[in-house]
Amino acid sequence: MKKLLSGLIILLLLVGCGIQTSVDVTEIDAHVERLKQHAETQSDFEQYKADLEEFNNYLKGIDNEKYQEYIEVQIEANNMRIEGIEEMDSDLITESSFKQAHALDILEQIKEAQ
Repeated sequence: MKKLLSGLIILLLLVGCGIQTSVDVTEIDAHVERLKQHAETQSDFEQYKADLEEFNNYLKGIDNEKYQEYIEVQIEANNMRIEGIEEMDSDLITESSFKQAHALDILEQIKEAQ
């Protein structure tokens, strides 16, 4: 009985703590908004790059088939933006903006389908 009770407590703790094998997709909009603020203001480039990398890590943790195309395009746009910032390459930054617009288009289609 004691072993059963201990096992039940451990199970409840794991479930209660929200142990998941994938990341929830509800934070995407918050990340996108933070990046939008960076793009619209003259922000600290190091913080901008850190936020882009944080967003990439977040996206890589999402295990949701519906979002895979969006995730791939968004990570590509983020990586292009990071490289453009590091190299101060305005053409690459512009190209990443087009890629970002495409990613947001995909995200809107996903949201509309739900």
